[in-house]
Amino acid sequence: MNNFEELKDFIKSHLDDPESLSKALIDLGALLYKHNQETAQAGLEEETAVVSLMDSHGVDEKKMSVLESDARAKVMTENVYKRKTLEGEALVEYINTIKVRINVLGWERKNG
Repeated sequence: MNNFEELKDFIKSHLDDPESLSKALIDLGALLYKHNQETAQAGLEEETAVVSLMDSHGVDEKKMSVLESDARAKVMTENVYKRKTLEGEALVEYINTIKVRINVLGWERKNG
């Protein structure tokens, strides 16, 4: 499983199987690592755009402010960094949810 949607479907169909959920955690951990690398790259691209915008001005033009260049860079990069950041937070929450589910299944097995 290489993407989040496939993992979500797999997890939904294996909610009562701690072994499958454990496997999903490993896959999600690997996906999170890859995702974090992509997020870092998106952040670099956005910052590069900010610097480029701040440096680009004509002879008679006033230098672009940090605030304006930051806003323009987000538009230029289609706000990928922010979206990647939010997706990463969702992955972490999903991982934590699965951990809780595994703990509940363990408790049920022990006490049930």
